[in-house]
Amino acid sequence: MKVRVLASAPRSSSDHQYLTTFVVDDAVAIDAGCLGLHYASADGPQLRHVFITHAHIDHVCTLPLFLESASHHRNGPVRVYGSADTLRILREHLFNNRMWLDYDRLPDGGSHVALVPVDAEQTVRVGELRITAVPVVHPIPTFGYVVENGSRALVFGADSGPTDRIWEVARATHGLSAVFLECSLPSHLSDLAAKTGHLTPKLWTRELEKIPDDCTIVAVHIKPYHRSQVIAELATLADDRIQIAEPGLEYAF
Repeated sequence: MKVRVLASAPRSSSDHQYLTTFVVDDAVAIDAGCLGLHYASADGPQLRHVFITHAHIDHVCTLPLFLESASHHRNGPVRVYGSADTLRILREHLFNNRMWLDYDRLPDGGSHVALVPVDAEQTVRVGELRITAVPVVHPIPTFGYVVENGSRALVFGADSGPTDRIWEVARATHGLSAVFLECSLPSHLSDLAAKTGHLTPKLWTRELEKIPDDCTIVAVHIKPYHRSQVIAELATLADDRIQIAEPGLEYAF
C-alpha cells in the first residue's frame, strides 16, 4: 500500500504538520485537514471516499473545499464516513448554511455528497481496501482506522491518548506493516496531554509495547512549536521502528 502524508499546503517545503490528511492508494483519504487544498483542480485525482477520525478543525477544515471541487467531476457522490457523532457535529457546525452550505438542502445535494455513518468496529470496503473504525481516547468521539488490502495492513491511530482496543484489533490483523501514531507534545506537558487526549514521547513507551515488533511506526501530528523537542525525545527511545513523518512524502509498504 502507498500512503501520502499531505503537506499542510500545496508545494510547501515545511516539515510542520499543521493540518492532517493521509491518502491511501489514491483511493481513500483519512481526514480532510488539508485535502481540499491539494484536490482543488478540475483535472486533479478523483478521490471519492473520505474517512473522518473526528471533527476537530485541523482534521476537517478543508472538507467543504474538497467537496465543492469534487462536485464538478460528476462521477458519483463523494462518500464521507465517520461516527454518527462526528457527522452530527459536521452537520450542526459546518454544513449548516452559516459556516458552509448544507449540501442536503441543495437541489442536487444528494448527487455528489453522502454522509455515511460508521459504527465502532464496522468494516467498509472501498475497492480492494477494507477500512475498520475503532474508537480511541480523545475529548470528542474519535475513530482510528485499520486499513487492509488483503496482504498488508496499516493503522491510523488518530488523535488519542493512551488506548488499547485499536492495538488489540491491529495485532489480530494479518500483514500489519505500519502504524501512523500521533506524538503531539513533549513529555514535560504531560498534564496538558492528559487533558487534551494526546501522546508524548514518555507515553509512547507504553504504546510501543502494544505494537508488533516488526511494524514501522511513523510519528505524526507533532505540534509545530514543539517539533524539535518531540523529535529529540523520540530519538532517546532508541527504537529502530520509529520514523518521523515528512509531509509531502509518499510511503510504500
